[in-house]
Amino acid sequence: MITKTTFHRPPLFRVLFTLLLAITAVYAAPTTVQAQTFYVSTGTDAIDKVDSSGSVTLFATMPASSSPQGLAFDSGGNLYAVAYNTDQISKITPGGVVSLFATLPSSSGNTGLAIDGSGNLYAANIYSGQISKTTPGGVVSLFATVASPVGLAFDGSGNLYAANFGAGQISKITPGGTVSLFATLPGGSYPTGLAFDTSGNLFASDQNNGQISKITPSGAVSLFASLPGGAPTSGLAFDSSGNLYAANDATNQIYMITSGGVVSVFATAIQIPYFIAIQTTYIAQVQQPINPDGSSVFSVKRGVVPVKFTLTLNGVAACQLPAATISLTRIQGAILGSIAESTYLLSSDTGSNFRISDCQYVYNLAAGSLGPGTYTVNILIGGNVVGNGTFGLH
Repeated sequence: MITKTTFHRPPLFRVLFTLLLAITAVYAAPTTVQAQTFYVSTGTDAIDKVDSSGSVTLFATMPASSSPQGLAFDSGGNLYAVAYNTDQISKITPGGVVSLFATLPSSSGNTGLAIDGSGNLYAANIYSGQISKTTPGGVVSLFATVASPVGLAFDGSGNLYAANFGAGQISKITPGGTVSLFATLPGGSYPTGLAFDTSGNLFASDQNNGQISKITPSGAVSLFASLPGGAPTSGLAFDSSGNLYAANDATNQIYMITSGGVVSVFATAIQIPYFIAIQTTYIAQVQQPINPDGSSVFSVKRGVVPVKFTLTLNGVAACQLPAATISLTRIQGAILGSIAESTYLLSSDTGSNFRISDCQYVYNLAAGSLGPGTYTVNILIGGNVVGNGTFGLH
């Protein structure tokens, strides 16, 4: 029988990556910005920062005795941490300033944390079995109830997956909150951390035996890797090169596992590491328009030129697109500078000039009213320019 004390202190993972769009003109390949900075929650009430060489520094000090667990980034680069020993979710700015973001229903047992494309946070509680949803404004509500949830992870379609620690299973939860069984792990498994690769396979760590399971999109389970000595494993995260990272709170190490399953030590001297988050990027790919010659120069007589972008998150197609704004600047032509009337707030309104439609960003480039010239389109997420493209009108 699984009891509360069976759980090896807080664990887990939800890799949520901050958003940086790389957008190009239609004739060019998309640019990828790959950040290799790791953030790790620890048993010393701290969040450590680990660079790509494995060097460890202190990023932020959390409230005393809070035992931070799950980590998730929003689109503005702020990091969120849920506390195991309290009822709080903390917000940490890129500069390491910590503040209270939300108060959860349960005063202890909070574990995994994940964020969706709209900026809502989801926190798991192993004791109550509840997964709470917290809006960007800090409003908390019950999203779903599953058996002893620990790690959380979103797939590219917005479904949330939860590691059922006591049941040895993985639950799938639709955006509407409907829960179903996704996979059952081998007997004796106590799954904790979860992470998706670029092919949609889900990986689950194990607090009992140090094994990492691979689960296909259809739910088929196989052994992917075993950590040295059967070390209990909690948080998981993928980098943009496809390497998987696993936190081991018994050896105070972070392991790296290649796509071929080769295990090596990545970082040491982290005191009781629990959960890992890697700040990385989205990639935006221009879908259209495309001239017959492959160029991005259009006639003003076309009137409106719809420019579409699809996104992937670490190689996984993303349909839950975060809110954005777009601005246009004329860099060559009669009048240079910002064009105020071409700045639009992103919304789902299909009548707007910049909108979300069919899992894409769609921008209506108003060729007829802009006139001849060369224009740079900037997309902003969280107030920051995260990508741009250049188009010509003649």
